[in-house]
Amino acid sequence: GKALHYHLEALRLFEQTDSKKGQSFCYQGICENFIELKNYRKALEYVKKSLALKTELADKRGVGNAYSSMGRIYLGLKNYNEAHAAISRSLSIAKELQLKAEEAKQLLSLGRLFAEKKSVTTALDYFTSGRNLALEAGDSTSVVLANREMATLQNITKEQELAEKRLLSNIHSLKANGNKKEEIFIYNTLAE
Repeated sequence: GKALHYHLEALRLFEQTDSKKGQSFCYQGICENFIELKNYRKALEYVKKSLALKTELADKRGVGNAYSSMGRIYLGLKNYNEAHAAISRSLSIAKELQLKAEEAKQLLSLGRLFAEKKSVTTALDYFTSGRNLALEAGDSTSVVLANREMATLQNITKEQELAEKRLLSNIHSLKANGNKKEEIFIYNTLAE
């Protein structure tokens, strides 16, 4: 709450002095505060204002940051198409400006997007690419994040495989006992 308060105070001052660069910086900060609070609708409102000013100011790096935030917001709203579009735009700006650490962060965001969509293989590919780029850029925070995301995904995959094995073994024992109703229930669970 305190950071948001200070960003709003600063915004008022920048509006009085008509500093567009200052305003765009505040809008971005307020957006980040709302993302932390998981208030994605409010965050979206402010990132759009930030993006408009950064575009007007031809602040390419700032535009990339705004799209990065927008991607996280749409991910929070589970609007995967918009999230993918925003993250991809941020990624291409990072590549163009040769900002390796930023590029790595966007690859990790794409990994999170695909992990949420249950596309484990694609997610792992993005996490691996992101981690390798982060290592190259010397961004240890992103390396740690990538490793954590990959470990989580691999655990989920292992748990699913174990659950499937248990269900399959249950089906075999039910077949042996001729319990059709229970067998159908397990097949439905397995399908899910």
